[in-house]
Amino acid sequence: MHSTAKLWYAGFTYILAAGVIYTGIQTPITAILPSLTTNGQESINANTFRMCGGAIGIR
Repeated sequence: MHSTAKLWYAGFTYILAAGVIYTGIQTPITAILPSLTTNGQESINANTFRMCGGAIGIR
């Protein structure tokens, strides 16, 4: 297998795995957020932490 093909394969599997892991973690958290609070500001803060944590965790 050529180096270029290995690089494409590694990139594709990384993106696929990262997408599956991200979806598996973020879906349940996103689903429960509206039930945690009725305060709009708290909901925004929780969602902000979710998005930042997800971005950091996926790397």
